[in-house]
Amino acid sequence: MFGLVAVLALVAFVTSLRKAGATRFIAVLVIVIATALSAWSWQTWREVQLNPDRLQELVGDLLHNVYRSFDYRGEEAVYDVLARSVTGDLLADVYLETRKGLELANQGGAKVKVKTIEVLNTDLIEADDDAISVEARWNVAGSVGHWGHIHQRTNAYHANVTMRVVEGAWKLSGLEILQEERL
Repeated sequence: MFGLVAVLALVAFVTSLRKAGATRFIAVLVIVIATALSAWSWQTWREVQLNPDRLQELVGDLLHNVYRSFDYRGEEAVYDVLARSVTGDLLADVYLETRKGLELANQGGAKVKVKTIEVLNTDLIEADDDAISVEARWNVAGSVGHWGHIHQRTNAYHANVTMRVVEGAWKLSGLEILQEERL
């Protein structure tokens, strides 16, 4: 709502400047646009930061993307899809740890097929100018097929998760697993 009002005010202001024949039209236009974009960006940031439901949804969406990236065939495809939701040095770590966690070496190399990811809760730890850190708990349920039968498996996770906007999209930039438990 705020963004729409800011854009409409910007259009009205620019139109009045143009009609008045302002000589510094371009400079004023740049300042007004920068101010409007800053206000919109700040409003969007605060909306995510202060809304617990949106924060939990954001964590859930990113975790969903991480686990679903391993549904793709081929290491390169998996890595490319994973890079849409994870950034920086964390990308390689998440790739290797998740790959290892989804393959069961003691079960003849059987792979876990993730069925559901349920975010139980998220609590804001810290928010600064470019990142949000939360304490999160989630469950991952899946199935493992090997030797002619299927096992259901659920793991519970408790972690500190850091997210930031990179190239216009929220991405995981930090992940500290505090506890992992097979239920």
